[in-house]
Amino acid sequence: MPARATSRPFAVRMLILLQVLLAVGALAGGGAFILAPDGHLIQMPIGHLKNTPFPDFLAREQRFADLRAGSRMCGSLVTNLLQDG
Repeated sequence: MPARATSRPFAVRMLILLQVLLAVGALAGGGAFILAPDGHLIQMPIGHLKNTPFPDFLAREQRFADLRAGSRMCGSLVTNLLQDG
């Protein structure tokens, strides 16, 4: 008889849900900045980039997109590894 799979604890399910919600929010915000690099779609003034190395929000999004995607991927991997171990 095969062993029954146990369900994940509530805390793990909540952590995964929060990671998914954070990823969706990052995609929406990043997409808005890519579509309108001046920030007008989400009412973000370009003045917020004063004293930064970025000329507009598009340059910022391009630089940080891989960082955010990588951190979400690592977070999901660690969550799954900890749950399995």
